[in-house]
Amino acid sequence: ALYCATRFPERRIAWFNAGESGGTAWSGLNRIGFDVVANRPTKVIVMFGMNDVRRDQWPRVGVTEENIRNRTNAVSGCVATVAELARRLRTEAGAPEIVHLTPSPFDEDGLVGGKRANIAPNAGLAAIADGIRRLAAKEGRVCVDLQSDLAALNAKYRADDPSFSFMRRGTNAIDRIHPRRFGHFFFLHSYLKAVKAPGTVSTVGGDAKGGAALAFSALEKSLPFPFDEETRAALSYCDFQERFNRERLVVSNLAPGTYEVLVDGAPIGTWSAGELARGVELSLNERTPQYRQAQDF
Repeated sequence: ALYCATRFPERRIAWFNAGESGGTAWSGLNRIGFDVVANRPTKVIVMFGMNDVRRDQWPRVGVTEENIRNRTNAVSGCVATVAELARRLRTEAGAPEIVHLTPSPFDEDGLVGGKRANIAPNAGLAAIADGIRRLAAKEGRVCVDLQSDLAALNAKYRADDPSFSFMRRGTNAIDRIHPRRFGHFFFLHSYLKAVKAPGTVSTVGGDAKGGAALAFSALEKSLPFPFDEETRAALSYCDFQERFNRERLVVSNLAPGTYEVLVDGAPIGTWSAGELARGVELSLNERTPQYRQAQDF
């Protein structure tokens, strides 16, 4: 919602959260009428799996034949129910666009108190993810592959830091299932990649034609994405800035020297003529009026 509000302020978008604590694909199917169809959505984002996989059936040791049967049934049942849920959305909700999300990983290998989790359900979540990917491909729908993206993120950074997890920064965790704002930012990153969201907030500037100053007016149609402490910390682990938050000031042909830049009469920074010619990134500059405006959303 925050991305849409800052990137597309001219649009009027109503968001309805139809999730419920502890919900499964089956419970979602049972309440689809009053929780989703009644709102007449134009787009529905569907994500299930974490509560469908039956985590207690994935112990690290002492696996029984009953565990294996229950695992198989959990995986196939989840995928089949999501398929039925999507079918009902098409027929009952006016054929909205459906976007599938694969389930995010369970933080089974991260060290909390020096220990891994005593269950390892990620194999099951990966199997559900594979089924969801196949379903989306068959139906020609977008699939946001959180399972693959976040598992790869964990593997990359955990090699150097065994406590790393998209779920938390350091040991700052609630549990191994629910990400905090740090982790939710990676959800956003994966979603924007999958839907091929635009990457440019704005590009403004002009040609100084050899002079020592340039003044111009620009009415920007988007705002940069605002960050808090946790989400800003996530930037070093992904290419969000380069992909989705480019706000460039480019001034060519300035006389050599160093220049102070003002926006709405307020100074926002000092750069050389060469830096301004190459382009200055403003999206993280908290001194700009547009960034302060974005923080109000």
